[in-house]
Amino acid sequence: MRSRERGVFSIIEWFVLVIVILASMTLNLEEKFEEEPEMEISNISGTIILSTRSSMDALGLDDFDRGAIATINLNSSPIKSEGCVNCENNPKGLHISGNVNLTGLIDEADRVGRIEARLNIIYLHEILDNGMISKEWFSINWSAGDISEKWDLVIIHDPPKWEPEGRYDASFIDVNGSKFSRTGPWIVIEKISENVENSHGCLPDSFTCESLTPHEINLTTTFKLATTPIIIQHPDEWGIIEGLPNTNNSPTGLDSIREMVDISGEINETRSWCLTTEEDIIASKSWAVIDSNNPIISPMGIWFEALGLPSGSFSFTGGVWNEVDFGTLSCSSLSNNEGTLRFGVSQNNN
Repeated sequence: MRSRERGVFSIIEWFVLVIVILASMTLNLEEKFEEEPEMEISNISGTIILSTRSSMDALGLDDFDRGAIATINLNSSPIKSEGCVNCENNPKGLHISGNVNLTGLIDEADRVGRIEARLNIIYLHEILDNGMISKEWFSINWSAGDISEKWDLVIIHDPPKWEPEGRYDASFIDVNGSKFSRTGPWIVIEKISENVENSHGCLPDSFTCESLTPHEINLTTTFKLATTPIIIQHPDEWGIIEGLPNTNNSPTGLDSIREMVDISGEINETRSWCLTTEEDIIASKSWAVIDSNNPIISPMGIWFEALGLPSGSFSFTGGVWNEVDFGTLSCSSLSNNEGTLRFGVSQNNN
């Protein structure tokens, strides 16, 4: 069960922070090409060959040989949410949905298996009048057979995040109309036709992949003329839970995320942030967070740069880390020393 939970969170890293954020590249097209019609992503399809041990383990495939193939086919639509309680402007973003199939799964007995999954993702961010990003939201539904997971993530940027135009240009060199990565894994971005682009290259931790070997990641993006955003209800708000005890047993639902946090000893904190639930508390604990510049989310960073995308990264600046487990819901949150929410992630096993 633990490998499954770790695998689902890594699916978020691999598919949300590579594919979801990949789709958000169109959010800045109007600024860069004002003289051209505004375009948006219509479809993202392709394959990721999980050729490294770490890439297999990241998806909870510890018991299978390297080399499984993840095939994706996702459609994207622009969205705008209504009902955000603490927003100055209506958040905008993307809804991405489609199939993610894992094939070529070979276990120790040489049996071959496959997993067919459905992925639904909502990505939103609030842009202030000065162009800064103040908040970001991810909502991920992953369904594969009898396994169903829902994840929600919120990031509060304080101060708001600045994303200057062309911030990733230095990471790539233009050669005959194609872009090649300067450092890190080998990556190429090519324009296939007027409305189609292809990004292909290597996993970050691959030692055998290079320009002359088969591509480990091969994603094709199809564009279309921009459409009117679909209005959706804003994701559930995070709220404060009062009177939390520090239980003898530590929460386990999101302990893999805790491993990314530089924490010190336990503290007696009776408040936490979570989504609303009527379930009883099973376990709860709080820890002091040591100031750190290490991001909690930064997988596949060079691929973000390849696609000119926001990374969704977040750096800790101290505060309180709290975890609480309910029956089917688990929440982890970082609040500053004044108790204001900075970062929150929840997992719901439906």
